[in-house]
Amino acid sequence: MAYDSSKDVGERAIRSSSRYLVSGLGSLRLLSPWLFALGILSGCGGRFSEDSGRRDGGDGDSSSGDGDLSGAGGVVFLGDGDTIDHFVFPKPEFDLDGDPKYSRVIPLTNRQWSRSVQTVLNLDDPAPQSAQFLNPVRSVTLFDNNENVLLVGNDMRAAYQISAAELALEQLSTADALSRINAGTSPEDFIRTLGRRAYRRPLTEAEIDAYLVLYDVGTGLPGEESDFEKGANIVIEGMLQSPHFLYRSELSPDGGPLTGFERASKLSFWILGTSPDDALLNRAASGEFDTDAGVAGLAEEMLADLRASEMILDLYSQLFSFHRLTNVIKEDPLWTSAVNSELVAVSELFFQHIYENDLGLDEILTSTQGFVGPLLAQFYGVEPPPDAPTLVDLGPERPGYFSQVPYQMANGDSLDSDAIHRGFPLAVSVMCAELPFPDGVDVPPLPAVDPSETSRQRIEASTGTGTCGEVCHAYINPLGYAFENFDGLGRERTTDNGQPVDTFASYPFGDGENPMVSFDGAPELMPLIAGTQEAHACLAKSLMSYALARDITIADESLMSELAEISMSEDGSIKQLLLQIAKSPAFLSRPGAM
Repeated sequence: MAYDSSKDVGERAIRSSSRYLVSGLGSLRLLSPWLFALGILSGCGGRFSEDSGRRDGGDGDSSSGDGDLSGAGGVVFLGDGDTIDHFVFPKPEFDLDGDPKYSRVIPLTNRQWSRSVQTVLNLDDPAPQSAQFLNPVRSVTLFDNNENVLLVGNDMRAAYQISAAELALEQLSTADALSRINAGTSPEDFIRTLGRRAYRRPLTEAEIDAYLVLYDVGTGLPGEESDFEKGANIVIEGMLQSPHFLYRSELSPDGGPLTGFERASKLSFWILGTSPDDALLNRAASGEFDTDAGVAGLAEEMLADLRASEMILDLYSQLFSFHRLTNVIKEDPLWTSAVNSELVAVSELFFQHIYENDLGLDEILTSTQGFVGPLLAQFYGVEPPPDAPTLVDLGPERPGYFSQVPYQMANGDSLDSDAIHRGFPLAVSVMCAELPFPDGVDVPPLPAVDPSETSRQRIEASTGTGTCGEVCHAYINPLGYAFENFDGLGRERTTDNGQPVDTFASYPFGDGENPMVSFDGAPELMPLIAGTQEAHACLAKSLMSYALARDITIADESLMSELAEISMSEDGSIKQLLLQIAKSPAFLSRPGAM
């Protein structure tokens, strides 16, 4: 997916006839205006010859120079024909290689199951049994609510069965537990009330009759409980194992609108993380959500609910791997394991602040405000707050979340910077770049550490120009180089191993014959990223994937582009984007016949 971003990154930086770009050693130099397409980047069998500008194959033969650009779209070199001044990589493709199934029935996530049990049984707290459930493997998806990773195998079926039995028995342990589900002792009323919550729609008469039969079986079981308690117990156990409870369904015809009950469930699970309560089901029964306007009004209500902030934290904690913050280990006396909890806390507070104050991607990427707690203050070099983390201005060197200590510390070496791990999430999770991973690469051993080298010099020696990693790392390393002024603990520094830090790099943000745009450090990089349509489209893609519980593909390009335009506007808050998704046909209707 290609976007015209020339207006986003500036005509001066892209189209200037005298292009200042970074050389192989990171120094600023004036490049020749001529452009030479000299080869193809593929594989990992050799190095680029510095004296000829050609790529020598592993057997010493020169690769063909027929101008065919493959992989990431090829590479061209700026130079005088005899020497290479700079490698010019094209803008990476936007990743839309998803594989949606458009499932009609989607299993609840563990979090949704736990909270739905709370809603159905009218409990004070979410059901704790889900802590023992298997977690989805997200290696091929962004989020754990994606249809492609929500699978119910034998282990999960057994876990659901055991949990249903435990929860049913628990409802007999207190005198008022069953009355909290439904007042009175009428078996049919109990089944109707519990069934509507569990199925998220009214039960059919046939379903009610089937549960009455099950109720009668329960009354004949041994035990000191009353017939009503024994019958209610087995009904609860059965309903909590029903596919109508364990799966969210979309059974409307292909291309047709979802029913009001389906829409209420879809919104409630997405934004509130639980099944609809009685009040919401009553509104669905009235026909309020049969209209798009009714759904839009409900979405606005839910997005203002405090539980919506929990949804946002769940989304961003998965997108930016907050779990890695809990695993940080640093060989420095300033670091203790207690720091990790604060890394998570301030990250959550930052994204909660963005959402609740109607802010958007620009602020995520460029705001110099961040939360500092008593333990992290030492890494920022500021006075610690007395107790809880406080929102402070971190200064111009720290624009956006990715310049803050949590991201820098989690993606740094023990004590040193790590441009690869700091650059990769920006390329993939912020700009949705489809990286050109070469096939059949034999990764050579890392070179011996030279104690005189900087971190950047070591990375360039192993993954930079002339190495097997240059094709892929051309889209990773430059983004990470912008943070070389932060050490492995996220502290600001001016030198690395006795040498001045080098935060200058260039990246293919632009279009045309020379897409490379130069920047010096995060204060210049982050506004560049915030100005690209790719970054806003990538945010839209992530929000859509989480809301729709599926992969996003080229078929979703229209909505994604619409959301990107909103995101780039003055009113482009995260909340506004979520509302627009809720109002879209992609959310309100079944896809056309597949």
